Amino acid sequence: LACGRRNPPSSLAEILPPQGEPALVLVCPAVQDPTNLGSIIRTAAAMGATAVMLGSECADPFSRRVLRVSMGSVLFLPLRESPDLVGDVVALREQHGFEVLATVLDEKATPLDQVVRPLRLALVLGSEGHGLDERWLQLCPQQITLPMRAGIDSLNVSIAAAVFLYHFA
Repeated sequence: LACGRRNPPSSLAEILPPQGEPALVLVCPAVQDPTNLGSIIRTAAAMGATAVMLGSECADPFSRRVLRVSMGSVLFLPLRESPDLVGDVVALREQHGFEVLATVLDEKATPLDQVVRPLRLALVLGSEGHGLDERWLQLCPQQITLPMRAGIDSLNVSIAAAVFLYHFA
């Protein structure tokens, strides 16, 4: 058993490297399954992501299941449980020099193998059941996808995150 006190939410300035330095931030507006969230955080840590930002609809990153699946990475990787995730993503783009890419299932989106990593990248991941809603698609100037073979329409969000992170790492 363990007992701990949660720190107050980190600010954007606390989780980001200085302007001009490379950064890769994962943005998860609504990853609700604790296993998926734990796997995303563990993979983000393994692939060298700078930070993970979570929306209010996400699973609790300090729940027993997320902690276990993340192998404790949630305690070391900079994490922001954002009270205004849309506002934070706008700030990433407008104040911190990030390119914001939405990950989608859309044959009109740019295939991952045609995307070159920008110096500062925020990668927005959809929810397990519904992907990204229209507000997120409007917020992200570029949409990227993992092309699938006929008959397979999607991957689990944590598996897709691993593929995207590997490509950009």
